[in-house]
This record gives sequence, C-alpha cells and structure tokens, in this order.
Amino acid sequence: MRRILIDQEVKERVEEYVGVMTMNQPQKVNWKMDEMPRERLLAFFHFLWGHHHYDEGRYVYAILFLYNELLALKPEYFNIVYESFFKQWDRVLNVIIDYDGNKKEFYKHVLNCMRYKDIRSGLMRQYMKDQKIKACVYCNAQYAVTTEEFVEKEIKKRIGTYQFDHFKAESLYPFLCTSYYNLQPSCPACNNSKALNDSFFNLYTTKAEDQDVFWFELTPDKVIEDYLEKDMGVLEVKLNSEDKNLLKNHQDRFHIDMIYEQHLDVVEELIVKMRAFSKCNQTATEESLAELFPNGVEDPERFFFGYYMDKEHVHSRPLSKLAQDVVGMFK
Repeated sequence: MRRILIDQEVKERVEEYVGVMTMNQPQKVNWKMDEMPRERLLAFFHFLWGHHHYDEGRYVYAILFLYNELLALKPEYFNIVYESFFKQWDRVLNVIIDYDGNKKEFYKHVLNCMRYKDIRSGLMRQYMKDQKIKACVYCNAQYAVTTEEFVEKEIKKRIGTYQFDHFKAESLYPFLCTSYYNLQPSCPACNNSKALNDSFFNLYTTKAEDQDVFWFELTPDKVIEDYLEKDMGVLEVKLNSEDKNLLKNHQDRFHIDMIYEQHLDVVEELIVKMRAFSKCNQTATEESLAELFPNGVEDPERFFFGYYMDKEHVHSRPLSKLAQDVVGMFK
C-alpha cells in the first residue's frame, strides 16, 4: 500500500534482471541459448510467418524489437507502448494457434515463449526476497512469502502464500508478462479479487511524492489519553487518500475497509501500548536493545510495537502500514 521509489538501487536490480533475461548473467538461470525467451519468440515468429499468421507475427516481432526495453519498462510508459505498438493487434490475442504440438490461444503461446511461469516461480521470487517484500502490496494485511525450493520424497516442492499479480493483465497485455515493474506480489485474495479488472495502484513510482498515497484513519478521533474502554468497542478503521478516484478504485478492487474490520484488535493493542508506556520506557527499551545488539538496531520501535515503524519496510510485515499510521497519529 506504499509505492516503491525507483531509485538507483532498484534500477541496478532491474538492470541485473535484464542481463539475466538476455543471457548476460547466465549464473542466475540454467537455460541454454535456444531456451532463452528471445530465441523462443524468434522461433515462434518464424512459425507464424511461415503459416501465414501475419498479424500474430507482427505482434511477436514488436516484442522482439522492444524486448530489452519491455523488461525494464517503467509503469508510466505501459500505455504509451501499448497504444503505439500493440493495440492494433488486440484482435489476435485469443486466436487459436496450433504450435509445437499445442493448440491454444495466441497470447498463451506468447506467455510460454517468454517463460513467464518459470520467471514467476523462480527468478522473480528471489528479486522480491531481495527487496524484502513479505506482505501483499495491495492490502498489506496478508503475508506474501514463499519458501526456497526443497525436495520431499524425490519431488521438488515449494510452499508459498502469495502470487504475482500483473498490474496489466497477462491475457490482455502479454507483451508485459515478464516486465519487472508489471509483476506485483499479492496475496491470493487480492489477486483473485482484482482478476482482469484495472487497478490504479502500481507498486513502483519515479516520484518520491507519490509513494505515500494512502493512510488509515481512526474513529472516534481522540487524543491518546482520551481513549477509554468504551471507545475500543466502537473503533473503526478507514482507508483514505487525497486521490479519491484512486481510493474508490482500491476499495472496489480489494475491499480494504472490510478487511481491516477484522484487525481492530491490533489497533486496540497499539493504543494501549501508547498509553501504557511512556517515552522513558521506549528509551529504556532502546538502551536494552543497544546492549543486545552492539552494532545497532535499524528500527528499534519494531521491538516496542511489534511492527515495522520505518516506512521503507512497510512491505516487510503484514499490518505494518496500519501500525505506522496509528502510532503516527499520537506522536
């Protein structure tokens, strides 16, 4: 629920991703040259042209022409590239093509050639882990984590509680299926709720002022000392934003207020902690942490409140956004 600024660190991570996908970083994948997405797309293009599927061939050729740029395409250019290169061929996306022994929709062949499933289940998970994203980026209420691949009874397995949502749906915009900034870690509930509907919230932005577009509010609105037990029974949490169109879209897609009705106990605990522990207690806690961790603790308030209080780590634990906003109201 907080956008990630595309800073130098993120840019370098995306540059590495492009290198992996174009065989400049072979240690990250175990694909042979003819198994690389670009080579698979090229083979598909020759098949389409040879079998007189010219419009489908033009669509694939556009992907080949823009391949490196598409991998690192920033969100603000998604629609521009779509309008300029792909919109005119929308009519072919669901045409059934018999290719490589498989008869299915054209867009599904594109996804397969671009190795979307392999990237989703392997490579991209590691990048999200590097970015410390462990919570659904849409609701921040559910974990978005996965285990490393392991073997059980000679069968490779992976246990996970999240999915990758495409900001731009893969069935409508297959050319963006492996674009780094188009893949957003989400919980199954939010992914299923969004489905093919448009969401206005993209995880990434190039503008620092666009990072904090949402905040939570409490009713009744009181100063911390005035909250009594009777107030706890009628507490409400509401999501708000200056951009009312964005807010409505986010509520329509993900039902945030309904989700957070189930987490009022977290709000109660935070209020009690704010009232029960003085600033002196917090200082004492930080001093104790300094003894336990001589090299320092990056976010000491996390140990005090139980959630990440640093905005940069809002994606590292579910409900951190709620905790940050509630605590921020009373500071």
